[in-house]
Amino acid sequence: MLLAISYLAGKLHPTKNIDVRKQLISFFLLLISSALVAIFTEELVFRGCIQRQLLKLTSPLSAILIASTIFGIWHLPAGRWLKLSNAQILVYCIGAGLVGVILGLFYYVSQSLIVAGVLHGLWNGIVYRVWGLGDVAHGLFVSKNDALTHPEYGIMGVSILALAVLLLLIGYL
Repeated sequence: MLLAISYLAGKLHPTKNIDVRKQLISFFLLLISSALVAIFTEELVFRGCIQRQLLKLTSPLSAILIASTIFGIWHLPAGRWLKLSNAQILVYCIGAGLVGVILGLFYYVSQSLIVAGVLHGLWNGIVYRVWGLGDVAHGLFVSKNDALTHPEYGIMGVSILALAVLLLLIGYL
């Protein structure tokens, strides 16, 4: 949805000379490696340890929201590494927290770090292959305004994430 809106608004255009075969291989390698790394690092810590411990002390929704807030804050150094502006870093941390809520809900319902890890890998694989990651990795599309269109640190992307979280929470409650 964000890709279509950004493209139609003229804020996003395809990278020149795209080798589709290489891009598909790169996407699947990123998906697999990101899912494996996510399961044994972020998912194990934030969903497997923090969220699980919080569930013993508070409601599922509170546990998910607290763990996701910590997850968002944990992404602060990554925003600096990506050389984002201070405003983009704030939006990036909010976006990461919102992704954390989605992953936390899926973990809570499935009781599986593998489900959360695969979703995490799918998210990273799609976002980083399509949009890229700051100046560190270029994606299939080049944005005329990343602060507007990027799914992790763009206003439109984080707004769509917030809507997705709201809809998931309404479905959960």
